[in-house]
Amino acid sequence: MTKLLPKIKIHPVFWLVIAAGTLTGHLWGTVMAFVIVLIHELGHALTARLFGWNVLEIELLPFGGVAK
Repeated sequence: MTKLLPKIKIHPVFWLVIAAGTLTGHLWGTVMAFVIVLIHELGHALTARLFGWNVLEIELLPFGGVAK
C-alpha cells in the first residue's frame, strides 16, 4: 500500500532564504512562493501517481522544488 502523500524534505539552505526574507521585510512573499512551489510539486506527484509511477519524496530547495 502506498502512502497518500510523499515525504516532504526541506533543504537546509531553505531556512537561510526564509531568514533573508524576514530581514528584508519580505517574509510573506517568501513563504507564499514556497507554498506555491509545494502545491506545484504536489501536482507533479499526483500526475506521476496517476501514470503509475512511484513518488518517494518532494524536496523543497532554496529556489524551487523537485518530486523524486
